[in-house]
Amino acid sequence: MFTGHGRATQIAAGMALMLTLVVAIAVIATPWGRHVARNTHVAYFDNTNGLYTGDEIRILGVAVGTVDKVEPQPNSAKVTFSVDSHYQVPADVKAAIRRSDAGRRGEHPDRAHRVADRMGLSAP
Repeated sequence: MFTGHGRATQIAAGMALMLTLVVAIAVIATPWGRHVARNTHVAYFDNTNGLYTGDEIRILGVAVGTVDKVEPQPNSAKVTFSVDSHYQVPADVKAAIRRSDAGRRGEHPDRAHRVADRMGLSAP
């Protein structure tokens, strides 16, 4: 059996372990543990219907960032977006707003802003 002092030590060790687990779960489950540096880019479009702040940016189908702002201009729309810094976006990339036909199949329509790079979709 434990004495009063041994029992107190056991309780303190158990509480320290619980606190460590709570902190570890909080770091894993929140943005604290997932900070990713981002680069900001701007693209201009004739039409941005269906594009919204917060929509995903995709390169060849992979989510790499988000739309930060959509601003009307006199003859176009300015789209500011952020991409995770470990993805390279060439200066001469062609950006396109694509919508899938998922809505016709009863699924949620895809409003993702996809950036096509040299690897295949719409290289210059």
